[in-house]
Amino acid sequence: MLERGDRRAKVLVEWEGGRRQKVAPNDQAIKFARAGTRRLQWLLDPTLLAKQFADDASSVFVNTIREHGTTIHTVSLKETLVDLGLPKVDVDQAFNRSKPGLKNNQHVIVEGTAHTWSDAPVDPHAELRSLSPRSALAQLLKPNARWSREQEAALADAIRAGLPPE
Repeated sequence: MLERGDRRAKVLVEWEGGRRQKVAPNDQAIKFARAGTRRLQWLLDPTLLAKQFADDASSVFVNTIREHGTTIHTVSLKETLVDLGLPKVDVDQAFNRSKPGLKNNQHVIVEGTAHTWSDAPVDPHAELRSLSPRSALAQLLKPNARWSREQEAALADAIRAGLPPE
């Protein structure tokens, strides 16, 4: 893809032989990928996608989020991979297994079903670390609270931040 306007505008593409053509972005027979992207590699060699997905499905989700360029929701993320030829049931199962890794990835911001790439590392537990010491302690002491080790460490950091220096 060489040039793209708004969502409904035709897209200027360059075919392998060097011929250029404007095509409708909703043409179901055409799949788009920017030069130099993993998506382009996957389109040119579908076995590469299948192998990467089998070896490390989480990395496929991360690559897709990064290359999307804007926030992508879970449904669209999965549809993108199914559209590239992966079986829907496999994508669904792999996504469920990959959720914890996506939430802990320092470059992926997960808010509900929205996934956004950040070039700068982000702290997935920044919200917990920013709590007041009293609120953090209250969260830790809640009956039936189920915190991961990372979340407990973030809450402990918030509590420590309010302690006087030794």
